[in-house]
Amino acid sequence: MQEQPVPPSPTAFAPSTAAIVPTAKPKTHRLINIRQIALWSLVGCVIATISVYMWLAVFTQLFYLAHILPERIIHQQAVYSPQTFFLRILDNHPDLTKTSTEELIFDGTDLLRTLPLQKPMPWVTLLLIEDTPLESLPTNINLFTNVKQITIRNTRVTEVPTQIGDISTLEILNLEGNRISRLPESIGNLTNLTTLSLAYNKLEELPASMQYLTNLTELDLTGNRLREFPRVLPPNLKILYIGGNRIPVKELHKTTIPNGEDIFY
Repeated sequence: MQEQPVPPSPTAFAPSTAAIVPTAKPKTHRLINIRQIALWSLVGCVIATISVYMWLAVFTQLFYLAHILPERIIHQQAVYSPQTFFLRILDNHPDLTKTSTEELIFDGTDLLRTLPLQKPMPWVTLLLIEDTPLESLPTNINLFTNVKQITIRNTRVTEVPTQIGDISTLEILNLEGNRISRLPESIGNLTNLTTLSLAYNKLEELPASMQYLTNLTELDLTGNRLREFPRVLPPNLKILYIGGNRIPVKELHKTTIPNGEDIFY
């Protein structure tokens, strides 16, 4: 007996009724947006902080700038007319206080050939003149009655006035790079002097009064015309520069300084 084929079940071709669950995609675009927003927010905060700081700095300096601007203008005028500048000082110009002229600095002033001093200026503590055509120092340089440092460097000055010995407050004297051929004996009166530079001048000898500079610890005689080692030196000298002179080498090697530590040839 032949078997009858079994008809397929009616559910075999029926569509599946099982629910299709879609696969979740990663939300990378949302994470990227959050990171970008955080980054730009941070950059914005930094820029805002810097801007606020800069504006605060400007506003806090306005008062200061407003007060020193007139003084800066007058100091600039000194470059073009030193005579006018000193007259303004002596006339107590309202825009130029004594506090603003405690340090007189003339650097590269092409028109400065003399110092037109007229009356004492006890408030000046520093006088610096360098790289100018200054030809001479005034004989009344002692009008700087309380100055502590004088630097006259790289000028055409040939002599040091005797009156410099009257400035008892002087602690540092720098006369480097001039055309000085001799020093006055009065330099021995500067008993508060601690540093003296006479480098690159035309000195052939030193005054005997140097022995009275009891507080001098450093002396620079480099590049002069000394033919022998100084016979008289300050008693408490510690550092001496003496290279570039005409002193024989064998004489230099035999020399010492009273309480010295170093001699630089």
